[in-house]
Amino acid sequence: MKTIKVLHLTTHNEECGIARYQEQFVEGMKAASDIENVFFDVSPNITRFMTKKEYSAVLKRFYSQLRQFDILHIQHELSFYKHKELKSVISLAHKLNKKVIVTIHTSLDVEYKKAKLEGISASSLKDYLRSLKSQKKFEDIHLNPLKQADMVIVHNINTKKSLISHGFRAGKIRQIRHPVPRVSFKLKTNYIKRSLDYKAGDIIFCTVGFVSKTKGVDQALKALTILPDNYKLAIIGGLHPRGNDKGFLEELKAYIKKHELDQRVVITGYVEDDDRLNAFVRECDICVYPYDSKYYSYVSSGALHMAIANHKATIAYPTDTFEELNKEEPIIVLCDHPDYIELANKIKKINIKKQAKATEKYAIRHTYDKEAIEFADFYRQLMSK
Repeated sequence: MKTIKVLHLTTHNEECGIARYQEQFVEGMKAASDIENVFFDVSPNITRFMTKKEYSAVLKRFYSQLRQFDILHIQHELSFYKHKELKSVISLAHKLNKKVIVTIHTSLDVEYKKAKLEGISASSLKDYLRSLKSQKKFEDIHLNPLKQADMVIVHNINTKKSLISHGFRAGKIRQIRHPVPRVSFKLKTNYIKRSLDYKAGDIIFCTVGFVSKTKGVDQALKALTILPDNYKLAIIGGLHPRGNDKGFLEELKAYIKKHELDQRVVITGYVEDDDRLNAFVRECDICVYPYDSKYYSYVSSGALHMAIANHKATIAYPTDTFEELNKEEPIIVLCDHPDYIELANKIKKINIKKQAKATEKYAIRHTYDKEAIEFADFYRQLMSK
């Protein structure tokens, strides 16, 4: 059996959800003896800040390495690519007769805006020309290069429909479920319960992941204000190292102080060690995901799968991606509408044991190692064409 050699262009060995996503996929694929996976050692988080001269040197080394491989697999996130990186690497791959597969993690429509002329005044025309320039730049950096890929992987139907509407051939697109990490349950911590002065009868619910406006931590805090005193909140995570939400975090702290919630809320800050992070989640009874409905109609949540991996009862706002997942298997308690009062009601009414059992069953069925073996077939399909 001929070995298929795959070179991965992605974030790697750094604080990034997509880095962990692909590292776990590659680890799970070790059981596929005919697939050899190698990571290119320069991250998109590095190349996006390079000068043309610096990037040219990296591209030269990339070209030399790619010659030894059959497939280039790119992880695409909008923030990773800021100039002509995608165009250059995909063009080089095809020049070398290599296949290209791209996993798209966030729909292009999150940032892509088509220019529209809103009026006939000079200022309207000026705004239109500025928007048109921005549109063209986005198409050159993302849209047009991605169309040249031989296969595109997405995680939800909205992203698939969006790509088709932008001219991607439907036959190139494959939709897969987001895998669940296999986590160790060995480590046990008491940090969350100790910080919240946990007593018998207390219910701890938590948010998980980097603190940002789109993830609805403020909604969880508002829900806490109308829940009985035995309900407590753990905000597990901190600011993203490259984020700009420091002001939002300060707003959350001010809200906690104003509503005298200090004894009922703990903010862990960034937790570097995955085992410790997962142990913190397991100290809680419920994980909540009151996410921004518009943004998460196109984005699948890796943080959600942390709750599933740790077999936790889960409540979320009704975003398109969560609703799509629930149609496959009803493992999430979805709010009827995105509102903190509704969230509080769901927290009070949820059957914790029943929902925890549902996530446990799903986690066992859809771990990275199981999904990775199926994913290996995409590489085989590409090489058979």
